[in-house]
Amino acid sequence: MNDPIAVAMSGQKPEFVVGGTMTVDVSVPPETGNVVYVWYLNGISVAAGTSYTTPTDLIAGVYRIDVTSFTPDGSRAGSTTYTFRVLDLDQDSNWNLVFEDEFNGTSLDTNKWTTCYWWDRDGCTNLGNNELEWYQPDDVLVCGGTVKLRAQRREITAWDGTTYDYTSGMITTGRESSDKTLPAKFLFQYGYAEIRARIPMGKGLWPAFWLLPATHISRPEIDVMEILGDEPNTVHMNFHYLNADESRGDSGKVWAGTDFFTGWHTIAVDWQPDYIIWYVDGIERWRFMDAARVPSEPLYLIANLAVGGDWPGSPDASTPFPSYFEIDYIRVWTREN
Repeated sequence: MNDPIAVAMSGQKPEFVVGGTMTVDVSVPPETGNVVYVWYLNGISVAAGTSYTTPTDLIAGVYRIDVTSFTPDGSRAGSTTYTFRVLDLDQDSNWNLVFEDEFNGTSLDTNKWTTCYWWDRDGCTNLGNNELEWYQPDDVLVCGGTVKLRAQRREITAWDGTTYDYTSGMITTGRESSDKTLPAKFLFQYGYAEIRARIPMGKGLWPAFWLLPATHISRPEIDVMEILGDEPNTVHMNFHYLNADESRGDSGKVWAGTDFFTGWHTIAVDWQPDYIIWYVDGIERWRFMDAARVPSEPLYLIANLAVGGDWPGSPDASTPFPSYFEIDYIRVWTREN
């Protein structure tokens, strides 16, 4: 049995103020049968069952919840991890969930997503990076409670006669065309955007979750996460912006410490008027504090699995195809104030 547990937050952001509480539920796949779920808080067994409510006496800090399933004979069937933060009272801020997709259906919700950049012509790519894929809607697969962005070795000819050796999948809440009078699927200005995903491993694979402006120019760009398939324990967090004189600026941080290939992980960005903070599994890993350069315009979401390009290089004989960038959910919260 392969990782049969999915944790659902039921619309809650994974943080609350001292004295508060939070309930975490397990979404039980029908094929798991009669399994027992055991909950651990920071490594200590605290409950059994399909849900767990945190105690009200937790002090401010970051906490880890692990839930493990066991079959009737005591064998371990699967596990997953979730992190949350308890805030001091002076950190209190009300959050509203303004966008979410749990990918629980059997097809992509086209009210929320499109499957190409705004320059879509029966597919698209990113020539600015010299990428090797041609994005296609049939490489976006919704099933089993996730969306799978599939990269495969498949020859295809684009509208301009260019032949690509790979196709792949992407989803975006941007516009479906270059016509800026049309609305984007979803835009937000300031908020907390989070993805829960597991990434593929292999040379030349480049999964990413990022934000771009509705103006259709390339900056500001907030890269919540970029991971190279041959460095699956390293996440790249980047911010690309324009200076006052229109010159380009770039800032970023690399964090290594966990294997994003072998399990589910949450990666998020908290974008506010005077800062941007990146989180990996609920723990802050980098912050950008130059308020004059923080974006103050609406941005849209992109998740994609690129193949090749200047940075990751081309796939080699060891790269597995098809490969999948699998996403459990994408959510965005904004502060009431």
